[in-house]
Amino acid sequence: MAMAKKSQNSPHPESAPLDPPQNLPSYTYVPGLTPRPHLNGTDNWTFQDRMTQGTLLFNHGYYWEAHEIWEGAWITAGRRGVPADFIKALIKMAASGVKMLERNEQGVQRHAARALELLTQVIEAPSAGVPAVDTVRALQEFARHLVEQGRIATETERQRACTGGVPLLGTLPDWTLPDWSFLNDTK
Repeated sequence: MAMAKKSQNSPHPESAPLDPPQNLPSYTYVPGLTPRPHLNGTDNWTFQDRMTQGTLLFNHGYYWEAHEIWEGAWITAGRRGVPADFIKALIKMAASGVKMLERNEQGVQRHAARALELLTQVIEAPSAGVPAVDTVRALQEFARHLVEQGRIATETERQRACTGGVPLLGTLPDWTLPDWSFLNDTK
């Protein structure tokens, strides 16, 4: 993702324009440690762009940024219903990553548990516009692992976040985005 000019007083960019899928940001947001970036340039993204870029960001340890990008997709999906619940589960897993970087074990477990609940709802109410059941089950296992592991970032990992992503959670299971063409023209 192309980065805006850096402020002369700050080692971090004032804004981070994103052009999917380009380079990754120069740092990830960690509350209390790094400045909160402005993810500019996402207004014209399609729903598919948001889902793809959110996954890329998550898999490279940019959890807050993935959360923000997926939130736009969740809003586009109408905030309710099975596709929205699926996206909200991804958002909650990204929030677990932020809490891990904040060294908040209870927050990691709380967000991961909510992701697990949402994915269970998705399986129990199958609908058009969500990934296959096998994919949702794999994501459930991923969320269950987050709940059970109880891990928080080391200080070294937190400091590494100042210069890039820190993929503490690992990568999401491989999955193919379902046909969300009914959302393509909506921003």
